[in-house]
Amino acid sequence: MIEFRNVSVSFGDKPVLSDFTLRLPEEGITCLKGPSGCGKTTLLRVLVGLQEPDAGKVEGVAPGDCAVVFQEDRLLPWKTALQNLTILPGLEEKEALEWLRRVELGNEAGRYPAELSGGMRRRVALVRALAYGGRLLVLDEPFLGMDEELKKRLYPLIRNAGVPVILVTHEEEDIRLLADRVYHFSGPPLKQIGED
Repeated sequence: MIEFRNVSVSFGDKPVLSDFTLRLPEEGITCLKGPSGCGKTTLLRVLVGLQEPDAGKVEGVAPGDCAVVFQEDRLLPWKTALQNLTILPGLEEKEALEWLRRVELGNEAGRYPAELSGGMRRRVALVRALAYGGRLLVLDEPFLGMDEELKKRLYPLIRNAGVPVILVTHEEEDIRLLADRVYHFSGPPLKQIGED
């Protein structure tokens, strides 16, 4: 069980998380939904160990357990699409090429991030997280720059990840077709206001 226990985070005098408690399901795809700026990304940063909380703790997951797609692609600009995957420990070139094919980028393996469209870069970031593995897949707006038909072709990769998925998106269609449950939030500070 992954649990936020009485977690607080403030930036200056602005509380983003305040004595926040939440249990996350151990399976399926859970969507965190709320307006921009309510604190969802800070919550994810605490979850994956990039933001130390001012108080409280997260139990049930270690930072190395999480595969993450951030709002920014975070690709290494001096490495090709293929090399952005083969930096993962133990991932051989042949396997990395197969991952790129799964997201329809097999012909773009030798191109650098600056030579790729926004949607292509997003797919490289997504497939890098999938190839990483881990016990938890954390996706913050993973389909930016992609059209509806392409997204639908990629949904099975998320659905069949084999680990619990935490998904943040504002796209209603993504939520409708992917999420097993939806947690609704307001904020800041972040507060759960409902669950579907």
